[in-house]
Amino acid sequence: MEEIKRCAICGVPIAREGETDWYKYIRVKYCPVCREDVHRQQKAASKRRTRQAVRKAKKEARARVIAAKAENDQLRALLRENRQMAWMLDRETKEEAHV
Repeated sequence: MEEIKRCAICGVPIAREGETDWYKYIRVKYCPVCREDVHRQQKAASKRRTRQAVRKAKKEARARVIAAKAENDQLRALLRENRQMAWMLDRETKEEAHV
């Protein structure tokens, strides 16, 4: 008995096992009308996932930049303190040498 393959959405017969190539038969899932709609929906979903991934990557990159800026500010403050302490120590040693 030949098996008739039907559209997964509307149920219209789309292929008979004996009428088409076997590989085409097993590959076909939708009728031509539904295929366009399904393809459009799949394409839109793919684009949506891509946009969402890009937004997430940009958000994470912004967070890394903010964290790096905060770390740079802390390092600059430490460097300023160290330079000031070194300047004060140098000044004290020069004063002791003159005395």
